[in-house]
Amino acid sequence: VDASQTAYPPAWRDAQVYQWPTDQPFQLEEKIRGMGAQRPEGLRIDRTLWLDVEGPAPLLTYRDRVTGNRQQVWRLDAAAFGAFCREVPPPLGIGNVALADGAVVKGFICEPWALGGAEDITRFGGWRRYLGGS
Repeated sequence: VDASQTAYPPAWRDAQVYQWPTDQPFQLEEKIRGMGAQRPEGLRIDRTLWLDVEGPAPLLTYRDRVTGNRQQVWRLDAAAFGAFCREVPPPLGIGNVALADGAVVKGFICEPWALGGAEDITRFGGWRRYLGGS
């Protein structure tokens, strides 16, 4: 969506804008590389969401807490890993993630500076409920 052609406040027009049907909930699509359609069993993701509308542009940030047991280890060759990393936009990155069993593996991280003064909105169950309840 070209934000310059919307009614967004001028300060928000440099932010990335996406469009989805407003009668449906916003969903993040999980994509997997190197495993085909196969998924590791026994992992659980608890996602925390923060919404910051006070900054120069709106920002939705999340943190995942992954628990469970790894069931499979897979690898990308260096070229594929480099290509994948180039697609990860800041403030996200690839870094060390500690698993519940003590193992440290590479995974998605979010740079702490991105949170700024963002409010933890997880308790609302989504940003729409947050906007309706704030």
